[in-house]
Amino acid sequence: MAVDVNSTLRSALSELQAQRAEIDRQIAGLQAVLGRTSKTTPTGRPRRTRRKLTEAEKKSISRRMKASWAKRKAAAKKSR
Repeated sequence: MAVDVNSTLRSALSELQAQRAEIDRQIAGLQAVLGRTSKTTPTGRPRRTRRKLTEAEKKSISRRMKASWAKRKAAAKKSR
């Protein structure tokens, strides 16, 4: 009795493709629930990453913001 190998392989391939489609559907559902936590955007492009600030840059920003808040606070006192 001869076994038709091509038929068996086609059947196995068909079952695997159906399983893959089901897994892809489940993955898409989980990603939707988690709010797209992957590293790509919905269009498939990679997200832009922020560069790290150096300590000097952080201190500079801090000084500027403190001066801005002080200026705003002084203006609020004048307008009272």
